[in-house]
Amino acid sequence: MKLYKTVLLCLAGTVLWAGSTFADSINTNDLFGSSSGALVEEPSGNTDKTDLSSDLLTSKAGVTIGGAYHFKAAAALKENDLENPSFDSMDDSFSIDLGTTLSFDARPDDTIRVLGKVVIAYPFTGGTFSDVFHVTELFSDFNIDDKVFFRAGKSTINWGVGYFFSPADLLNVSKIDPEDPDAELEGPVSVKINVPVGINNLYLYVIAPEGIISASELALAPKAEFVIGDSEFGLGAYYQKDHVPAGMVTVTSALGDVSLFGEGVVTYGSDKTFVKQDGMSYALVTDDDTVFFKGTAGFRYSWSDDLSNFSFNVSGQYLFNGEGYENNDQDFVTANRLIIMGSGLVSASDIAQTGRHYGAGNFSWNEMFQSDFTFSMFWLGNLSDGSGMMKPSLSYTGFDDIDISLSLPYSYGDIGDEYTPMGDSVSASLTFSLGGTAF
Repeated sequence: MKLYKTVLLCLAGTVLWAGSTFADSINTNDLFGSSSGALVEEPSGNTDKTDLSSDLLTSKAGVTIGGAYHFKAAAALKENDLENPSFDSMDDSFSIDLGTTLSFDARPDDTIRVLGKVVIAYPFTGGTFSDVFHVTELFSDFNIDDKVFFRAGKSTINWGVGYFFSPADLLNVSKIDPEDPDAELEGPVSVKINVPVGINNLYLYVIAPEGIISASELALAPKAEFVIGDSEFGLGAYYQKDHVPAGMVTVTSALGDVSLFGEGVVTYGSDKTFVKQDGMSYALVTDDDTVFFKGTAGFRYSWSDDLSNFSFNVSGQYLFNGEGYENNDQDFVTANRLIIMGSGLVSASDIAQTGRHYGAGNFSWNEMFQSDFTFSMFWLGNLSDGSGMMKPSLSYTGFDDIDISLSLPYSYGDIGDEYTPMGDSVSASLTFSLGGTAF
């Protein structure tokens, strides 16, 4: 019955497509390129078919090793009492972000490709093995007569096209962080089948959830991508036993030099556990029979003058969160977030994004007046409760292999709001990036 409802949701999605977006940026050509733009270069040796078909995986022509390294140290001061600021009310912190990504791209012949990517992260003791050493991608690409293309293994699946928010990203394990929207996402173990139809594409994903023990737990996700004029559209659905079915639509387009994007998702029911105020306490509620809608729209624009004195990027996005709370329920959840989480009966995602309306934007002025300075201003806000965060930053890249960044995040809103549980606060953070590089 739920599969039938999924089909109905897909049909309903076509009505919503004008306010939605296109996704899964991997097309047929990508099947034999990098899965996420990334750290593995194309093999630099002889790529003649005859030669490659006789190469071993260990040959220089058939394998490329790559990766990236980063080391960041950050010191911060945070003032939580803006009405009576003092050194006694400040909190100081220091953090280290150290890690590397190692990748291999193996192409033993012109019919198959294998890519693997591993992240090694600090601290190297005190945590679990997966905290230190984590496989983020491991898959192969192959095809049948250059007509049906396969990707089998663990890989990122880019269904959504949103920048700060992406409700149509139904398949990836990790989700977009609005403060770091360009970070690579982690995908599931899956098999992707792609059939190109001219410039359009048909897909079927078979997804294995983590810890799967029965074939009945497999998820199915068909998707179609098609081009109309200068716009790309996507239409997809998701079905998994004991989870709510979902349908999604996506679109990307342009207005002059401005890139436009949007997404829409409809679910029959919700996998979320809702918290409802019950007198002085609360009750937990699930909903399997209500239709929920999430939608987002946004833009991105870049411009540079002829002398490169003024080169900037600007982006903005709005999100309607149909699973958000309204009025008193939202105030109750945000004000009692720590108590609710402490019960162990709900997950962090259950009480994340408590509002119905959100916005985010970023402006960056790159290499100001041909200097080594870059200024940026990031904003993230819950438009429902009026709380949010603004983060101006100034970065300097004038030293070889050393980058310095100063940021001043300011959180605003009433006590108990989503972004100000303890009230307004301001911070100062100085970050040094030392010796970071890709290789």
